[in-house]
Amino acid sequence: MAAAQPHGATAVTGGARIDRPGFLFQPTVLTGAPACRATSEEPFGPLAPVAPFRDFDDTVA
Repeated sequence: MAAAQPHGATAVTGGARIDRPGFLFQPTVLTGAPACRATSEEPFGPLAPVAPFRDFDDTVA
């Protein structure tokens, strides 16, 4: 989250740490950051980046 927010990412749901011992955060859905590491690298955690597309052909390009 901290690395994605400067690139314009918004957490649609989740995005906060869980208040208990450990390095845990809520399952998170991100939008608005097509060029951040969360969309170009495999995230290790409950993170799902979502990007809109204009049409079906754009999804497979």
